[in-house]
Amino acid sequence: MRPSRKYSGYTHKLSDQAMYQIAYETALEARKRGLHVSTAEVVEAARLLALYMAVSGAKTLAPDDIAFVLSSVYAKRMREGAIIHEIVREITKRRQPSQAYVAKHIEAEIDKDLQALGLRYGSKIRHRRLTSEKAQSAYARLKLLGIIRRGRKGEYVVHSSQARRIAEQLARHYRDYKDAIKDVIRRNITRNSSIVASMGTELLNYIDLEDLSIDELTRLYRHAGKNEHLRYIVSRTIEEKINKGEHYSDASSIYEILRKEKLLQKKHLRYLLEQNPKLAERAVKDFGKEAVLDVVAELSTYNKEGAVEIALKAIGMQASRRGVVTEILNRNQISLLSSIGSSQSEALEVLNRLATAKKYLAKSLVDDTRALLDYAEYEYTRAVEEWSKIKDHYENIDLAQIVESEITRLKQLIDAAERGDIYSLIKSIVKNMDVFEALKLLSTIYNDANNKRVRSYAIMLMRSLWRESRGNTGLRPSRKIRLSKTKGRLHIRKTLEKIVRFNPSPLTRITKHTTRQYIVVVDKSGSMRSYALYTILAASALATSISKLIVFDENITIYRNIKHINPLHVVDLILSTRFSGYTNIVDALRSAAKGSTPRHIVLISDLKQTIATDATVEEVIRELRLKGWQITIVLPPKHDARVLNRIKPYTRFYIIRTPQDIPSIMRRILRS
Repeated sequence: MRPSRKYSGYTHKLSDQAMYQIAYETALEARKRGLHVSTAEVVEAARLLALYMAVSGAKTLAPDDIAFVLSSVYAKRMREGAIIHEIVREITKRRQPSQAYVAKHIEAEIDKDLQALGLRYGSKIRHRRLTSEKAQSAYARLKLLGIIRRGRKGEYVVHSSQARRIAEQLARHYRDYKDAIKDVIRRNITRNSSIVASMGTELLNYIDLEDLSIDELTRLYRHAGKNEHLRYIVSRTIEEKINKGEHYSDASSIYEILRKEKLLQKKHLRYLLEQNPKLAERAVKDFGKEAVLDVVAELSTYNKEGAVEIALKAIGMQASRRGVVTEILNRNQISLLSSIGSSQSEALEVLNRLATAKKYLAKSLVDDTRALLDYAEYEYTRAVEEWSKIKDHYENIDLAQIVESEITRLKQLIDAAERGDIYSLIKSIVKNMDVFEALKLLSTIYNDANNKRVRSYAIMLMRSLWRESRGNTGLRPSRKIRLSKTKGRLHIRKTLEKIVRFNPSPLTRITKHTTRQYIVVVDKSGSMRSYALYTILAASALATSISKLIVFDENITIYRNIKHINPLHVVDLILSTRFSGYTNIVDALRSAAKGSTPRHIVLISDLKQTIATDATVEEVIRELRLKGWQITIVLPPKHDARVLNRIKPYTRFYIIRTPQDIPSIMRRILRS
């Protein structure tokens, strides 16, 4: 049986008395190695251990947690933290029970489970009904450990010699029977969910449901069967994780689970519909059309494509009319969507043709072919002809105004394209868009276009839009300054204002205020392409505080001495990032730390390592943390939840749900 990497080291938890003894023994060993640890610090360390246990709510602490607490008291220099961690590992290793003792303990527990089922080693298992939860749990444990197996003639119990070998193998990797069962459950929760779920509520003695992803909890709920108590606990854990914004893949199953358990509320709709727009039809039946259109209005500010898909399902419109919904959302006329009916089909067809023409124009910027421009002109001409036939007797004034304005605007776009005025064309396309949606489109054009002139115009407009919206992204155009009466150069404007107002102390001076510096590591791989806007805005919000910038996919590019560059030039550098390639987070973090004293790293990534390396992301982050580095991770909505759960003890992390979240998150990072 192959153990997981998580449990390859010592993971036995210790009692409170043993922890206090370790605090004392660690102090003695630290003194031998040259660290200055006073008796008062030993007492303080023991007190902090007790407080840490109370705050964490844990009955015992793992050795790593003990080492972190002791380092906060005993370690006074940069490398002393690693020495304390090494000492704690050595002490706890000496306290390990012998492998022979652990193997005998595991064998005894296996014997108990066999007795609970009325089985013996080497016996065949006839089909029997396990009536009690205790028997079901015993059967599941033996099945997961490989004591009960399936052969050609059905299930059987292995012989005692083979069971002994399994126990000895488990003893080499785990400290007790419970640790072994815990790891086996975790590794089989996806593959053998039915066996794991058959343990019922006793499963909660081995794993914390908070450590499981939403997808794993969904599988567990499906196989919980008639165990209502387990379904109740699992469903509420799923709801809590959804409220926190954790990522999941099967929105349809989650919708049904919450609905069945009567936990589904309007606040859940945005997350579920954004993940699976097809659920909009069911949501209309459960909550009404207006509630779903409210979600559409909220989503349209940062995810226009998703909002369009949801609106199409909510109002029962064909997918071919996607352009109509897009134009209505661009003008923020959500109420018009609910009033659209079959009597307006001719006008909708005209509007749809205009939207198609505009789409071809946008594509012509990327592909740079004459055919796309011809298609756009053809659709525009057809739309104008059809509208001229019906506009005189058309009744819906709001929709008519949209069609008229779109015809006028599209005429200007086509004229600009015919003249070769690419800058005016791009500018007109993004003119009426929301700033985040415009930045997203410009970023897409910049990443996809082959024409250098188109790319240069796209980046030019991105800079312009960013400068307009920098107040929302939390970035000032220059380094921070402080006002003073005595130090620095004279601030002419402030001084004159005070003189005019007869202020008795008019002289005002300014001094540069050095902001906290960060090493910013930006993931520009293909998996981050959908969240290019999030990445660009988050990284540019730190422009005044970047000392070293690392941009990576499978390759790593390092920009040093960024703090000496004008912040707006740093923003230009970030805006010009193109997203493609594989992901190598491990080497990027190592490059960030190389040649620098421990400071603060800000990693902007989805944590999806796609390049094979000699270490995992978790191992590298843990190693950096032990060396004294502070690590903050900024995540997009879709990220690797498993990796995040493993690195939580060593990092501070923030998840960006929408572009509107970026200002508050970046302010919290800058103030931390």
